[in-house]
Order: sequence, then structure tokens, then C-alpha cells
Amino acid sequence: MKKIGIYTIIANNFGAQLQAYATAKYLATVCKGWSIELVRIAENKRKKNWRTIIKSILPSQIMRKKAYQYFESLSPLTQSFTKDELIRHPLQYDIYVVGSDQVWNVSDGVDSHLVYFLPFQTKSPKIALASSFGTSFIPQKTKKEISKYLSKFSSISVRESDGINILNSIGICSHQILDPTFWINTDEWSYLAGDKPIIIGEYIATYGFETTNKHIQTLIDAIKETYKIPVVAINGARIFKYDKKYNSCGPIEFLNIIKFSRMVFTGSYHGMAFSILFKKDFFVMPHSTKNSRMENLLSLFNIENRMLSSDCSTFKSIMNIPKIDYSKLEICISNEQEKTREYIQNTLKKYMI
Repeated sequence: MKKIGIYTIIANNFGAQLQAYATAKYLATVCKGWSIELVRIAENKRKKNWRTIIKSILPSQIMRKKAYQYFESLSPLTQSFTKDELIRHPLQYDIYVVGSDQVWNVSDGVDSHLVYFLPFQTKSPKIALASSFGTSFIPQKTKKEISKYLSKFSSISVRESDGINILNSIGICSHQILDPTFWINTDEWSYLAGDKPIIIGEYIATYGFETTNKHIQTLIDAIKETYKIPVVAINGARIFKYDKKYNSCGPIEFLNIIKFSRMVFTGSYHGMAFSILFKKDFFVMPHSTKNSRMENLLSLFNIENRMLSSDCSTFKSIMNIPKIDYSKLEICISNEQEKTREYIQNTLKKYMI
């Protein structure tokens, strides 16, 4: 049986896990009769201290670990390999796929993400699907090295228009497609989320804020006062105060809390993506350094008004912003999904010989 190996970031965060799941799931529907594998790339181990040791034995953390383990069991993951092992002794596949998420985030240099440029020699085609740089520009010193590796790819698509511009600047042609979480139908995400809410009653779901942003608490308090319902945090930081923190979440619990919320307030790309998929009214707090990926998606769907200003000055007018008309937005989303799926199918068929 011929095999496709998917190289992507499978870290213990919701976005990474869910996009990896979606990538493997969708490619399995396109490449029937092929074996699909998600290559498990070991993360760099952090040094343990007394705080991390105590945190690891908390009931919420044990539950969270089990939730992630269960979700990972739903995907065709390989055993764990270090980045050096994969570069020095490449796994053998008939097609190599890289993406999505910030696999090409080289803001700190190429070395930490080198494996996602597939620097090894192979006769099999290398394809990038919805890869992301996570930013609107990359350091000049990395461009020559990146160009050397990506010029060996048979086909390249990226998640953001900023990625198109970055690749154009080094003479590489590419195509823009949606994040993998949009490749599969919302019905499947809804099924995974379950049909019973974890949190009973109306609530506002929040997720993914930078702890350095001093305006977040002001916004949390203002949103609660405006909507008169509790604010629930998914993996909420201790620095912020909420009505409830749900810190034992795995990817499925994350989906459930988004699905059954009244609205979502987030600083996360995938918090925003699943708000759209579940047709939620939502607002986004911009990220201090990685905001282009969120801006790109909002612009693509013509809903830029969901982005608040970082100093929360726009919140006073939040009630004057009309709710999202999903009857119109669905047409735009559907069109972009169709274009993305058609591109993936046509690209893979070229190499499925």
C-alpha cells in the first residue's frame, strides 16, 4: 500500500491537534486506498522545576492529559521521532505533505523548524498544504536558506495571503487555501463536540489571550456587564478573573464549549476559526506579533469588524456592530471551501501514480 506522510506540528494545544486531525481525515477521503500517517515529531522537553512538577499532578492537568491522549487515538499517528532523527534518517513515503499551522515560523531562525522544510533528499514529491509563516514578514537572513529548501517542493500552498507575498519575494510561486479545519464539514466537528453541553446555561466562551495584555480584564468585565451572562474561560490564565475556568480541556471539550456558547471572545486563530464554523457571534483581540493570520481570515470572509483594537477603545461601540449574517457568510465560506478542496484533489491526483 502506498503511503502519505504528513509533517505538521502536533503540540498540546487545540489548534495544532484539530488541524492535524482534519488534514489526515480529509486526505484519507481524497486518497482512497492509500495509507495516511501523521508524523509525530517530539517537542523539545522543558526543564522541570517544582512548579511544573506540582502542576503535572493536579487533577485538572491529569484530566487534560487523558483528554489529549484520547483525541490523539483518533488520528493515524506514528511513534515519536526527534527532529534530528527525521532529518538524518527520513521516513519513506510515496508523497510527503507539510502543513498546516505555523510550520514555517522562522522568526527565531530556520533551525527550530528545519524538519518542516523537508531538507532531506527523496525521489518522492514534496507538497505543502496550507502552510503558514504565522507573520507578515520573515527575517532577511532566512530567505536564501528557505528558498533552497522550498525550491525542491513539487507544489506549495499557504494559508495566508501574507505567505503568498513572502514566497513571491524569494521567487517561489504558491497558492492560497483555507486552514484544514475548514476542509471537513462542520457536521463532523459538531459530532465530535457531542450533543450535550459540558457547561449548562448561557455563557460567553473566552480563549487564547496574551497574559501581557493589560486590557483583557477590562474587556472581560465589560462583556459580562453588557451581555449579563457568565464568562467562561477555556484554559484561562490565573492572571485573569472569570466566572468559571475550564482548565481540564482536551480538543473535544474545546469544541463543545465553543459549540454551545452564546458568543465567543478570543485571541486565538483557531478560536476564531471554530467560532465561524459553529456560526457564533464573536470578537477577536489582536495578537501583538502574530496578528496577520487572523487579519487574513477575517478579510477573506469580509468580517474585519470582528477585530477589536488592542487598547479596547472599540469596545464602547461593540453593541452597535451588527451580528454576523451567516446566511450570507455561508455562501462565501462554501465557495472558499470548494476552491480549497478542488485544489487539494487536483494537486494530489498529479502524484498518486
